[in-house]
Amino acid sequence: MLNDVKILINISAAPDTSIQLFHIVSQARALENSSYFIWVNSVGFDGGFGLGGASVIVDPLGNILYTLKYYEEETYVMDININEIITFRFKRPLLKDIIFEDFYILFRSILKTLKNK
Repeated sequence: MLNDVKILINISAAPDTSIQLFHIVSQARALENSSYFIWVNSVGFDGGFGLGGASVIVDPLGNILYTLKYYEEETYVMDININEIITFRFKRPLLKDIIFEDFYILFRSILKTLKNK
């Protein structure tokens, strides 16, 4: 919901051993951001690692709407009703509880830690 983002796309080259993890992470990112989340994974081999495909489209409530094939290149087109975002955000208003000052304090803390290394 930050800057009224409605669709997030993550392009990935995740090994096939991590596909289930990335499906869960994709669902979490969709929920956290109250946005559609599309995880696009490569297929094939890179550096000895198998890249298993299985890309997903997730709605803002964390439901996987479609999973592409494992280990095969595939293209899929889905109609997404962007106007439904308002309904999703009303049903699960996660971002309304964010306090941006907390992000600032956390960010400063991380920078300070990195400078001390």
